[in-house]
Amino acid sequence: MTEFDVRLMRLAARRGLDSGELARLAAGPVGDSDGGGPRPDQLRRLAPALGLHTSDLFAIAGQEVPDDLAMRRRPGAARLGSLIWTLTYIPGAVPDLGALIRAMPLLPAPFVPRQPTPPHRQYPDGPGGLVLRLLENRDLGWMNAAKAMLGLGRRPALSAATIGAIGRGTKELTPDLLIGLGAAIDIPILDLAALTGVDVSGDHRPVHPDAAEAARLFWNSRRLTAAQWEAVGERGHALRHERADELDPLMRCRCPGPQADD
Repeated sequence: MTEFDVRLMRLAARRGLDSGELARLAAGPVGDSDGGGPRPDQLRRLAPALGLHTSDLFAIAGQEVPDDLAMRRRPGAARLGSLIWTLTYIPGAVPDLGALIRAMPLLPAPFVPRQPTPPHRQYPDGPGGLVLRLLENRDLGWMNAAKAMLGLGRRPALSAATIGAIGRGTKELTPDLLIGLGAAIDIPILDLAALTGVDVSGDHRPVHPDAAEAARLFWNSRRLTAAQWEAVGERGHALRHERADELDPLMRCRCPGPQADD
């Protein structure tokens, strides 16, 4: 039984599905005729039944996400990092920006040739590698994953290199780290625990109260164009001024701020 088979059965058990029902949903035994990993067509059938984004199930299986499911190229890690700061520290920013993103029209993405995955982001098939693949399916690389874990997961600050070590399996994915990193992934923490095999039972520090909605925002923002990202950034900047009285003075923006129309 492969690691993916184990993950699939643990998650299916949470859905009340047995191996026979999984085979029926997948239109046959999960895997190819040589006993290898699941076929792409099976992953596409199984994802909706398991309540997962289809591209996430490819990531869970350790397979490359197909072009038609791949994320639109974002305009830059710095802009996403700024968004994480806004969502973390500005009161009401998560529902405000979440509603803005949901209201934006889905526009066709230009064709961009896919670049090979660099070696340092090719993770072994362990719990940490699985979580890092899910984060990167939301364009949360090492540095932004660390920022999200600190701000939304409310866990101690880690370096980008330490996040990479979790993905490579040289640093253990503890329950506390899973909860912190999982705050940016729109998959319930008990499902992540089933997928990774990490036990999160017991008392743990809470995450940001808007973390679940912020995680959905990260997913929805995968489809934005550069111009739409610009609009999100402008709204986040405006919120920093509109709610300046609710911010620590050190966190207030020093620029004049958006000017009201005459």
